[in-house]
This record gives sequence, structure tokens and C-alpha cells, in this order.
Amino acid sequence: MGNKDLAEKNLLQYKDVFSDIVNVNLFGGRHYISANELSREPGELITKSSSDNKLKQLQMDVPMKCNKKYNTRFFVCLENQSDINNIMPVRDMGYQHAKYMEQVRTIKEANRQQQAYPSPITKGIHDTQKLDPVITLVLNYSQKEWKKPRCLNDMLEFPEDMKCELEPWIPSYSVCVINLASQS
Repeated sequence: MGNKDLAEKNLLQYKDVFSDIVNVNLFGGRHYISANELSREPGELITKSSSDNKLKQLQMDVPMKCNKKYNTRFFVCLENQSDINNIMPVRDMGYQHAKYMEQVRTIKEANRQQQAYPSPITKGIHDTQKLDPVITLVLNYSQKEWKKPRCLNDMLEFPEDMKCELEPWIPSYSVCVINLASQS
């Protein structure tokens, strides 16, 4: 990891900077998140691959949890990109999957401790138990506008004679890219 990446990560660790970026880009400049509502989350996520059952490590740049009043929570991860990454939709899918599965495991463990299993057990969690939203914002520090894939379908090669039939069945999975050079 270069000094530039470390400097970007270090800057975003400041909760007031983080909240400003989120407020400008998610909430149109409205002061919705304050620095004192943010808590740092671990950037390292360990997942188990279903294909080979091996542990994998995902490294998110700067994830934080926002705790609003009335127990409203959501996660925001800021990903720094000095160079434009052509597989960002797939990388982001991994981050999102890992954060959602972490929440599922936590809820399932609480249910197990309370012996409050959902019925049928195949549900995983109770219908009333909901997950907190996970949002990733990709901060493009490059002077060039992001022209690489912004969604999963941009990365897929569909057989031409089946594209119209196959494409609707695959979630587009877009990433939220913020071109910092074009912001005032």
C-alpha cells in the first residue's frame, strides 16, 4: 500500500471528514450525519468461500457505522481509488456480502443464545428481524472520470442471441462512484 493510499485512509478516519463526504454525496449536502453518530468498524472481513471452504480476507478502506436515534443504523464504507479499478462491481459485491452475512451471523447467534429459533429453522432469522443497510461509496481520486465498469452487467459477456433473455435475470449491481475531481 502506497503513501498516497495511507494518507487518504488516514484523512477519512476523521469522523467529521467522513460525515461531510457522506452528507454531500448521499444527502445532497443536508447535514444528516454528525461525526458523533459515527463509529469505526473493522476494515478486515474474514469470509469462507463456499467453493473451496477456505478462509478469505477482504480489506475495506474506511467502514463506519452510523447510529441515529431510535435505533436506526446503517453502514457506510468509503473506498479510495487513485487508479480506476475495472472489477470494482465484483469487489464491492464481496464487501456488501460480507457485511450482510456478518449481521445475519450476529442475529442467528442472539437467537441461539435466547433459544428463539425461527420456524421453520430454514428461515435463518425471524421475519421481523431486519438487516441494517450497507452502502459503499467509491471515491475516485484520479483526474480522469471513471469510465470502467460501474455495474456487474458492464463486466459480463452475454451471447448476443440470448442477451435480451438473460440480462433481466442478473441483478445489475451498480457501484456508487464519486469523481472527486469534478466536485467543487
